Amino acid sequence: MNIKIKLFSHLRYRLRTEILVIEVTDQITIREMKLKIYKLGGSNIRNIPFRVAVNGNFVNDDYLIEGSDEIALIPPVQGG
Repeated sequence: MNIKIKLFSHLRYRLRTEILVIEVTDQITIREMKLKIYKLGGSNIRNIPFRVAVNGNFVNDDYLIEGSDEIALIPPVQGG
């Protein structure tokens, strides 16, 4: 199963893509997905905190991802 993840702000800039695709063999939790993302991004994203939204709602790390879910990583927003 491929999981498509929308990236915003610093994450998009540091990973140089708008959408990250992660291939998994089974369902995974948000926590497991985060570990894969941090492993892929390495030191480029290590210090960037982010929240995860699934289908437009923020979820906790125990949420089980379905193949049809729309996932977005939302780092802290800056502005003025």
